[in-house]
Amino acid sequence: SGSVRDALSVFESIISFSEKGKITAQIVQDILGIVDIVFLADTVEAILNDDARSIVRLSGELSERGYDANSFCEYFLKFLRDIIVISSGGKSENQTLQGFDLKEKLASQRSFDEWLMFFNLFYDCSKEIKRAENPFIVLEVSLLRCMRSRFTVPIDDILNRLSSGTGGGGGDFLLKSEKFKGFI
Repeated sequence: SGSVRDALSVFESIISFSEKGKITAQIVQDILGIVDIVFLADTVEAILNDDARSIVRLSGELSERGYDANSFCEYFLKFLRDIIVISSGGKSENQTLQGFDLKEKLASQRSFDEWLMFFNLFYDCSKEIKRAENPFIVLEVSLLRCMRSRFTVPIDDILNRLSSGTGGGGGDFLLKSEKFKGFI
């Protein structure tokens, strides 16, 4: 997405950062700001495991490594998109996706609807990150919000409970939700 001159400039940077002219994938990723798939998977794992400490640590690593918060959001959203596609049953035709086995393992840990909700929440957060004065603080808090998203009841569930009459009176159906066991 640039000129040949830009490409040559990037290539010269890669060469200058390489040791004895040996170019590694890690050097290219660092220079280009490409977030490693394992790092993305670790972030999703931390969210799924309610591991706030790891989320804070990973957010700090992004900043320390000099990554751009907006670029991370783009990579993270694409990663989540792949998980959603796999979660929807699109396994056989998507086995060529980078890191398919890793994404398939993650996809199996939540329902398709939960992945959609998670994607939508992070997408909204990514818009806030673009406008933020300190995007890494907003990114960190956004990831922590995503961690707590499993306590959000999808609107379809609320509407179904209201229409079926299982919700009880006055909105107490939220407290009867399986997702809130242990909180009441």
